Amino acid sequence: PYTPLFLSAVVNTDATEALVSYATVDMTRYSQPLRLRIAGINPELTYRIETLDLAGRPAGAAKSQPAWIDGISVSGEVLAVVGLAMPLLYPESALVLHLLAEA
Repeated sequence: PYTPLFLSAVVNTDATEALVSYATVDMTRYSQPLRLRIAGINPELTYRIETLDLAGRPAGAAKSQPAWIDGISVSGEVLAVVGLAMPLLYPESALVLHLLAEA
């Protein structure tokens, strides 16, 4: 089936760092944000999540963005099991996240 959403993640070999991309190429049928669960990270670590500003802040289709959009620390277990609510983006928009394990 057709999906206008594209997700990809790359996790380094010791699971201390990851890059995640979330993009939409068309309008979605979803009115609630999708939850992104990130596989391959260490459930015992806490990760700092930052949005990378590669081409300006992505424009969201919702009146407000998730609270984490300006940065948050979350356990690997929560990221793998519960996930992160992704923002509703306008078509042809993308978001890149950088996850870095905290010391």
